[in-house]
Amino acid sequence: MQVNVKLFGRLSENVLDYDSDKGALIELPDGGGVDELFGALHISKSQGCVVVMDGHIMGPDDKLKENASVDVLEAIQGG
Repeated sequence: MQVNVKLFGRLSENVLDYDSDKGALIELPDGGGVDELFGALHISKSQGCVVVMDGHIMGPDDKLKENASVDVLEAIQGG
């Protein structure tokens, strides 16, 4: 299945030829979820990213839907 992913922060550095206007089509196994998306994007769970699908915040075990619009936001750090 494919999902359309928009990356925020420095996350786009992990995706070759990422288009910040259009995002990227990411191929996942059928029934894939947030964990599989992180794997496909080479994002570690420890980065504290937030995944939003169709306006809903997703948990690490949540499944994604075919052709969904997914935003991945990088946690802001500093002090």
